[in-house]
Amino acid sequence: MSGCMQSRPELLCPAGSPECLRAAVEFGAHAVYLAGEEFGMRAGAANFSPDQLRDGIAFAHARGVRVYVACNTVPHNAELDRLPGFAAMAAEAGADAFIAADLGTMRLIHRAAPEAELHVSVQAGVTNYETARAFYEMGARRVVLARELTLEEIA
Repeated sequence: MSGCMQSRPELLCPAGSPECLRAAVEFGAHAVYLAGEEFGMRAGAANFSPDQLRDGIAFAHARGVRVYVACNTVPHNAELDRLPGFAAMAAEAGADAFIAADLGTMRLIHRAAPEAELHVSVQAGVTNYETARAFYEMGARRVVLARELTLEEIA
């Protein structure tokens, strides 16, 4: 897995609204993460309609900034039918990656948007290398480790 390590840190900023996205991009973010109207944990954020998502991705990409779409809720059965359509729309709009915590969500995203990168959310609670390796072997290109870990444990 050491081949996945980036040579420089990435400044990743939250973008809870189109205005926040523009500010993050204009002030030097390398990447932003945002959510659509469903499937994102940041319920207090304004989030993005489909049109705002398309416009925001185009704005960021025109300035060399990557966009990660958070689908990090744990959806109930009634929500699952809407997830593939949302993932396909976001991928078609140019989303660079999806951030997910739930295995079923990851599977549906992979089916709907097979070319997009998958990043494992901090909500997955990854605290050990075996879990990180398992996610990597399932296709994840990035794993955000649990907040509870110390720098020594991460090393």
